[in-house]
Amino acid sequence: PDAPAEPAAEPEAPSVASVLEAQVELHRRGFSCGSIDGVMGLQTARALKAFQRASDIPETGQLDADTRGHLRLTAPATTTHIFAAAELADLHPVPVTWLEKSQEVTLGYATALELVAERYRASPGLVVRLNPRVNWNAVAAGTLVNVPAVERVAFKDKAAQIKIRLAEHELEVLDADGRIIVFFPVSIAKKVEKRPVGELYVKVVIP
Repeated sequence: PDAPAEPAAEPEAPSVASVLEAQVELHRRGFSCGSIDGVMGLQTARALKAFQRASDIPETGQLDADTRGHLRLTAPATTTHIFAAAELADLHPVPVTWLEKSQEVTLGYATALELVAERYRASPGLVVRLNPRVNWNAVAAGTLVNVPAVERVAFKDKAAQIKIRLAEHELEVLDADGRIIVFFPVSIAKKVEKRPVGELYVKVVIP
């Protein structure tokens, strides 16, 4: 009898082919470039450097051949969002002053563009470019738009240490082996005296 056929090898996932694909895939892996905008800016370069450090490849901050070989798409970079009547009904202007904001039950979204951009970690400009035919001043229920395919990131590894680089406005989370599992840009207090410096410890964690 003929020998059983070998199972077909799984096709290799494609390398990222654009800055947008790289930003989306970096986000999925916990390396945030801030707002996804499809542009190779400073925050994207820093996210790439962190990914390169974690992957033990040259730290160039560029979408070079080594990086493309390691950063492969786990799913298409864009998906669609369909506006529901309920979420459009919840849109309302956000108060300007802190006192007025404190008196609101929730601080929601003011516009449909803001809603979809925030939900999918994207810059409003990118959302507009992905949807050139949408009139963002008159979005109706059932309107379908293209957005980055990102969700809330879930991590299997446990955090053991946090590193904050004040000058670079960067935060890294490391596991017990010193491997980077999360990276993202952070805001730093303008007043130097308000910046905690040195080694600090987490005393209480509240999910």
